[in-house]
Amino acid sequence: MLARLWPYSRRLRVSIRHPMDTGLADGIPAHHLTDRTLTDAQGAEIARLKTHEPLEETRS
Repeated sequence: MLARLWPYSRRLRVSIRHPMDTGLADGIPAHHLTDRTLTDAQGAEIARLKTHEPLEETRS
C-alpha cells in the first residue's frame, strides 16, 4: 500500500496492490477485496470503498 497526502488541499491518493483473482481461471477460486474503510487517528470514518472483482483474468 502506498499513500500520499496533500495537507493543504486535503487531497489523499492511495494505491493498494492485492493479488485479486476473478475465479474465472480453472482451479483458482475468486479472491478479491470488497470493502475498505479509511479512518483517521481517532477512529472516525473518513471514507468507505466498495470494490468489485477485476474485469478480466490475466493470461500468461
